[in-house]
Amino acid sequence: MKKWKLRLIKTKFIDQKGAARHDWIAFSAEWTPDSRTITGSFAKKWYLDELPQFWSVFIGDMSLVGPRPHMISDHSEYARAINNYGIRHWVKPGMTGLAQARGLSGSKDIDLMNQRIQADIYYIENWSFLLDLKIILSTLLGQKKWV
Repeated sequence: MKKWKLRLIKTKFIDQKGAARHDWIAFSAEWTPDSRTITGSFAKKWYLDELPQFWSVFIGDMSLVGPRPHMISDHSEYARAINNYGIRHWVKPGMTGLAQARGLSGSKDIDLMNQRIQADIYYIENWSFLLDLKIILSTLLGQKKWV
């Protein structure tokens, strides 16, 4: 899978060592007023930040519906803390998923992450076209109680 970089928020150096190597820290779901760029605000408002993911769906690297991808740096922590974490990798990542449709996205809290993983596993074990349709509509309309 190709990595696309779209700078929507300001980033900070990890530490002095990282600064010397130009390693940047990535913020997951940290969309605060002081971190926004003008370009980022415009892109978020018009969902332009999703275009690279649409391209990945178009070329077959991602699915429209499936478990949302996590940052690579978080995989080992979640794999140690959450049973059956690896099951979510049996299918292609999606632009939206059951956990996102249920409003379980955002925080890196382990309990909330466990709920997201359980939603991903439920999706994988109970996949159907109707479930995909419900997830897409729920995500677009913000109706968390539909799924």
